[in-house]
Amino acid sequence: MRVFLASVGISSIIHSVAPVMFQRFETAVTQRVFAGLAEGLCEAAVYGALNEYMLPKKSARVAPFIFAGIYIGQFVGLISTGFISERLVWKATFYIFGEDNNPDKDCF
Repeated sequence: MRVFLASVGISSIIHSVAPVMFQRFETAVTQRVFAGLAEGLCEAAVYGALNEYMLPKKSARVAPFIFAGIYIGQFVGLISTGFISERLVWKATFYIFGEDNNPDKDCF
């Protein structure tokens, strides 16, 4: 559970400083590498937490909802990012979501 919380916390901090780091190419690449490292631990940590805190039968029923929530969150973020960027500035999406939903750059 500590690994999961650390992964989410570090990822949020890294994505919150992204608008500042995207001023230069080198720092943008560094930010993306650190974000990937922080987020890479999250999925494995969720499986570990499910294994530790839930019975196997319950874990098998809950896991699809947890991982479906990831894709629902991405969908809502991508849809709302355009509206937020249009009404505010593109950097506002980083601060609102605390994650990387910048439509102006390619995904890695």
